[in-house]
Amino acid sequence: MMFDTGAGGISLPGDIHMAMNEILGVKKQLSRAYVFDCEKLPSLPPVEFRIQGKSFKIMPKQYTKQTIIGGVATCTTHFYNITANSLVGIVLGMSFLHSFQLIFDDQMSRVGFAARAGRSSIS
Repeated sequence: MMFDTGAGGISLPGDIHMAMNEILGVKKQLSRAYVFDCEKLPSLPPVEFRIQGKSFKIMPKQYTKQTIIGGVATCTTHFYNITANSLVGIVLGMSFLHSFQLIFDDQMSRVGFAARAGRSSIS
């Protein structure tokens, strides 16, 4: 797993990516983005990542985007299929990282997380 402040979304291995989109009811692909019916937005669940025994939950607002083009609303997720030759299993980009307060401790080679109210939780 890697944290990447230069990546906008969350990149997942193919099998996890497919399962995530299936759970969320996302079917249609538009370029690299997966599109879903914007009416489903209020009913989407939080998404949980388990990191070193802790549960990190992000809300749908953090992993989706609604765009209006020509008066038509289009909703997409921020989940992407990681390339097959990648050496990293999961890349957590800014749609995940913006959900938390972060402290980067370069001397101790660690990252500290705190939940942001209404955006995430850690348990």
